[in-house]
Amino acid sequence: MLDKSTLVTHFQQVKSSTLFVDRDREFLKLIETVVRGSKFVQIVYGPRGCGKTELFRVLCKVLSENENTLVTYFDLGSDKLNVDIEKKSLAREIWSLIRDVLSRTNVVSYAIVEIVHAILNLVREYRIEYCVYVLDELRLDSTFDSKGLIESLYNKIACSIEKNPYVTVFVLTSYHTLVSTLLLTRKCIRRFLWNLDNNSTAELCKKLNVGIDYRILYKLTGGNPREVMYIYEEGLRRWIRERAEEILTNPYMRSLLSKYSSEVEKIISDIDILIELDPIREVLEKLNLVIKIPEVDDIYLSEGNPQPDKELGIGRSYAWQIPLYRIILEKAIKMKILDADIVSESIIREYLQ
Repeated sequence: MLDKSTLVTHFQQVKSSTLFVDRDREFLKLIETVVRGSKFVQIVYGPRGCGKTELFRVLCKVLSENENTLVTYFDLGSDKLNVDIEKKSLAREIWSLIRDVLSRTNVVSYAIVEIVHAILNLVREYRIEYCVYVLDELRLDSTFDSKGLIESLYNKIACSIEKNPYVTVFVLTSYHTLVSTLLLTRKCIRRFLWNLDNNSTAELCKKLNVGIDYRILYKLTGGNPREVMYIYEEGLRRWIRERAEEILTNPYMRSLLSKYSSEVEKIISDIDILIELDPIREVLEKLNLVIKIPEVDDIYLSEGNPQPDKELGIGRSYAWQIPLYRIILEKAIKMKILDADIVSESIIREYLQ
């Protein structure tokens, strides 16, 4: 049986020796799921860069220290299927299984299901008590059958649950539109992860010695740790310019602003109006600029949850993934210009004056 207190101690040790901050409550909730096991696929979603990957990398590292636990990590962020095996003693046998599966198919979703099934058989052979799979970076892709993948994973686990009760599959994504599609299967459970809060952002900035008032960074990033890290490494000016260019040069966004500038202006003031504006919502979700605040039946991993905050662009039903997206569009509409350099310079002057 997994000892929660030992796992928490290891978690704190990892935090103390790295830049990782906060997430104590989230870690405990995930451990509780692993201890029980579940035939339902655990969909963990939240804004891009909110720390899903880092949290699960730490979770995998901590769990792998237990001899009765096998963790397999699938990185779906590229065309090539990347797999990490945390238990080195079984790495050779698992890689043999993976090579065998990949020699028979180049369909990634099918290969994942077959690898999961093969590892489950191996786990039973070695009497390993806990088997954890993490599928990171599941994306919106017309060529990838995400719904079919979730259903197949559920079916494989459901068939094996009596033979090996402690199996957990986590799937990580930042696309709420994808989450909505997966919900139609009724074979998954949603778990929502939000950005860091104000105090945790301050802690991260202190660890990084970022050299910029954390309150400014919180207003611009909303506590998104990946964006804070990027600012630390590349500078605030470059970060603002790149995000402005990313948004204002996008053809979907330019078309949206030319047709619906007055509606977008209303959304900037009250993002919950998106509920009534399907064409605009579809574009903003497709570009991954906004995210839907979970319904009551979702499981919140983050303590405090996203509370309505106009300055951060958080409503009751929708939120900008980071506040800077709202600020960029607000400036562009107010200045009546889509030039990313001019818009970003205006933002830089305002926040660095």
